[in-house]
Amino acid sequence: MSAWRPTLRQLLVLLALAPQLAQGSLCIGSNKGRCNIVKDKEIGAVFGSQPGQSDEGKSIFTVGEETPTFTFYVEETSSGGLPKPSLDLLAAEPIAEPEVYSNFTGVEQLPKGTLGEAVVTFNCKQPGSTVVFITLAFHGKGSTEQRQFAVKKFCAATRASQDEQEFVGLDIATVDGMAHVTQGDVEVKTMLKPDVVMNGHVMDSFVLGASEDGVSTLYQVGEETLFTEFFLEANKKALSDIKFGEPSVLAEASICRPRLSGRGVNGGTLVRKNDKDAVAKAMDLTLTYNCRAKGTSPITVRVPIEPDGAVTFSVAKTCREDAEIGVTQAVAEYVSVPGLSVVRGDTGAEMIKDGLPLDAFLEANALTAPPAQVAPQQDRFEAKLVMRKSGDGVATQALERPMVFLDDELVLAATVERFPLQATQQPTQPLVIKFLCKATGSSRVIVRVPLSPAVGELTFALNKICDPTKEEAQRNQEAAKQLQQKSLPVDIKSHPDADAPADVVDAGRVLPIYSVPGLYKKYSPDMT
Repeated sequence: MSAWRPTLRQLLVLLALAPQLAQGSLCIGSNKGRCNIVKDKEIGAVFGSQPGQSDEGKSIFTVGEETPTFTFYVEETSSGGLPKPSLDLLAAEPIAEPEVYSNFTGVEQLPKGTLGEAVVTFNCKQPGSTVVFITLAFHGKGSTEQRQFAVKKFCAATRASQDEQEFVGLDIATVDGMAHVTQGDVEVKTMLKPDVVMNGHVMDSFVLGASEDGVSTLYQVGEETLFTEFFLEANKKALSDIKFGEPSVLAEASICRPRLSGRGVNGGTLVRKNDKDAVAKAMDLTLTYNCRAKGTSPITVRVPIEPDGAVTFSVAKTCREDAEIGVTQAVAEYVSVPGLSVVRGDTGAEMIKDGLPLDAFLEANALTAPPAQVAPQQDRFEAKLVMRKSGDGVATQALERPMVFLDDELVLAATVERFPLQATQQPTQPLVIKFLCKATGSSRVIVRVPLSPAVGELTFALNKICDPTKEEAQRNQEAAKQLQQKSLPVDIKSHPDADAPADVVDAGRVLPIYSVPGLYKKYSPDMT
């Protein structure tokens, strides 16, 4: 391979001289506390290759095919700090397209005694080898001083991951890589083996397009699995705390509608683990698949990493036909909350498991499923929301005020009497719904409990049967009217005219034409 010959402009950038740093003040090494790359002005023997020079016959520091990154450390030891450090990379051959991430990018000064850390991701594009030149510049008032060194990278093939950088210290695991640890009376998860992303490197089985002998090696999610929980952590090797933005999810095929939930759904900060931490501060991110048709689709999750990077991983989800899976098929866009159960207070029947409604309590099944029936003599319905102690989720889940929807408001009225503000391992406040039967008949009751933060809701359905006496019906009709007359500071209009009265919701009350009975009367066919 012929030696690379830079342009004049590239030579000026890479070889420019500037005022000197204090004697003995600069230390750059491949290990902490070691100055084997640069010591003051002296470049280490195996790091001293220059642009335009042939490296034939020279001993140069090499990075093997199996190593995707190179980490080095920068420290100022004697003067007042290193002003405005910056990094530039240049590959001698188009074998790789290197990127760099550091904990001192954009700072005004790297203070004396502060350890700077930088990670180069090589991003191999084709087999071969190339010298990568790394230039570290310090921009003082009216002057710039530089140190340049080089490493030689061997590439076996194109790097499979979609990400241009690897964020050292970032670990991501499925529940298989986690273990239960008890803190006081609460069980939490700690990471044992990051099986999705290890130290910033996406594992091959989670890389979209990865294959072996023409066969996809992408992580397979079977037909029975409704959700997968991931955990994110900043390990001891992280340059600092890792800040990440709101993750996104995309399915290549329309057989499912994936949703994300969990504490990491809106982004956050992964606190760097230190030697004193007995338990990792992992953050959960749950992927709910919401299958809708038969087939297999790659699903990709992208987590933005500040300031301008991302980590991307994928799975392959297989869904069955509705006919095969029957009433267990989730057609709504649910989000899972691992470990969260909702249990009937009277029968003890579990209605929601891991945040997802069970078969009998789906909206499509409640009218015919015995477990979802509420007997005529029951004027109140009670449910307990609990985080299972052996669950995979967090110890608590914050909740908002529940909402109740009725199919037939001529038969029934309902109101929420009490509700919990969070689901815990030892619940103290149940969810209580009061029913007012106004006529003989039955009505489907749909209960939705919004999650906080607002990533989704818990949903279950009941079939309330009513058979009131004449006196009870009259009394409940009056009580229902009083409920409707309660006002809220909410108006909703179907038009933008600010001076016209509200014609959909007036002072929190739904007007008759937009109520369920009103819509039924307006649009039902004429049977005469």
